[in-house]
Amino acid sequence: MKNVVKIGWKYVVLFAWFLLSIVLFEHFLYKGNTDMTKEISKASLPVVSVRYDGHDLNKMFGYTEDIDFSLIRDGITPLSEDRNISFRVYKKENNISKIEFELRSVDESRFIESDEVSDLTLTTDYIDAQIAFKDLILDKTEYMLKIIISTVSGRKIDYYARIVKDDDLGFEDKVDYVYYFSECTFDKERAADELVKYLESNKSGDNTNFHHVNINSSLDQVTWGKLNPSVTSKVVCTVEEIDSKSAKMKLEYVVQAGVDDIKQYSVVEEYILSDA
Repeated sequence: MKNVVKIGWKYVVLFAWFLLSIVLFEHFLYKGNTDMTKEISKASLPVVSVRYDGHDLNKMFGYTEDIDFSLIRDGITPLSEDRNISFRVYKKENNISKIEFELRSVDESRFIESDEVSDLTLTTDYIDAQIAFKDLILDKTEYMLKIIISTVSGRKIDYYARIVKDDDLGFEDKVDYVYYFSECTFDKERAADELVKYLESNKSGDNTNFHHVNINSSLDQVTWGKLNPSVTSKVVCTVEEIDSKSAKMKLEYVVQAGVDDIKQYSVVEEYILSDA
């Protein structure tokens, strides 16, 4: 009987030490950290987007140090026929004193032109701007555009974009098609009439989740199933590739969706190949 009691107390002591070790571990782990959660800081630099027909294209983020432009491959912006480009500067609470630009060859070996941007429309949250380039730009040739934003505090922030002058790209039709296709996915009746002709639904399409939806998925899957989502952010387009025959574009936006009254926010990326 004594052996049984001794064995019982042995396990009680071991269990007590186990609990004590957990308490001590949590004490030292969280010592001085009464709140381990931290709110993600908001963007501190202005954000620049090309503007087309009320849409944001090819979003640009700022750099406060010199960078190798060859590393910037996000987005190419076709110029209008009159060599103009419109863009919007989201100030993010920065006080902006001046906006300038430089235009160079893609390899940065040839300087084309530079100037201060004077065609500005000011609002509380953003600045709309437009640049009219001179006739020094060659057709069907890519260039590097550098936008320099100066703040009242004397800070200079650089933004980079690739531009091209090519009237044969059919850019307007292609970008309009991409937005049209995306908008149709939120309207099941419209999609049944207009999108079904673009789909190639078959057994290879994964209709079990929304992680990867493509033209092989069912029409119901392409139109969000039973989620009934709503877009809660701007829909931003990035023109990744474009030529006279086709274009590959990416749309990014946030949706609120869910089932059984449980709402979740998700970042959506859509890659659409347009041959419009």
